Amino acid sequence: MEEWKPLLVERVSNIITSKRTTNFEEAALLFEMRFNMLTQEIVEKDASVVKIDRYEGKGAFFSILNYQLDLLKTDKAIEVRIGTESNLEPIAEIRFENGFAVVEVNTVNKKHYLSEKSIDSLFKKAFSVLIKE
Repeated sequence: MEEWKPLLVERVSNIITSKRTTNFEEAALLFEMRFNMLTQEIVEKDASVVKIDRYEGKGAFFSILNYQLDLLKTDKAIEVRIGTESNLEPIAEIRFENGFAVVEVNTVNKKHYLSEKSIDSLFKKAFSVLIKE
């Protein structure tokens, strides 16, 4: 009977994160926190392979070696791009709708609340190439 509780806790957490995120800076900060968690042990071994850079409210990028995830602020959304610096492809958009930050992945016609889980999924897509090398 208790199987529904973890799902409810996860959904409520996602909604709270999404509701708290109201602009580009807050979204970029969420990505930065998740990226730092992802790369903490890597940085301890070799900080030179990891880089974060932000461009005064217009963009941010998170890279491991030559691969990166970019956030690019546009007039109506935040474009999420992945690839190498010379070959970045858009994979998702983050929009602010009805007081919530919403992620729409290009390959799936479905919207999700911006959450730690959705951010982790985008980072996974960006850096999965490194796992295969």
